Order: sequence, then C-alpha cells, then structure tokens
Amino acid sequence: MEWRARELFEWLARGELTIDVSRRYRLSEARQAHEDLAARRTSGKLLLIP
Repeated sequence: MEWRARELFEWLARGELTIDVSRRYRLSEARQAHEDLAARRTSGKLLLIP
C-alpha cells in the first residue's frame, strides 16, 4: 500500500491527477457537512478544516 500512496502523491505533484474539492467546512461545521452529503447538495470532495 505504501508504494501506491507514493505513486498517487507523485501524480498529484506532477499535475497528472487533480482532485475536485467542492466545499470546505470548518471542523465546527462537521454536522452541516454531513447533512449536505446526506441531502446530495454536494459534488466532488469535501474538506473538514481544523
């Protein structure tokens, strides 16, 4: 699994792979993030920011 993670991060570093982050939530907004996911109000990835 370690070699796969290394390969993944190499792709990211070279720009060969991009990740769509649709929303960022503060950790205090985790409940809202979960509700948005459950209600299908999001697309792409969500980030919880501490």
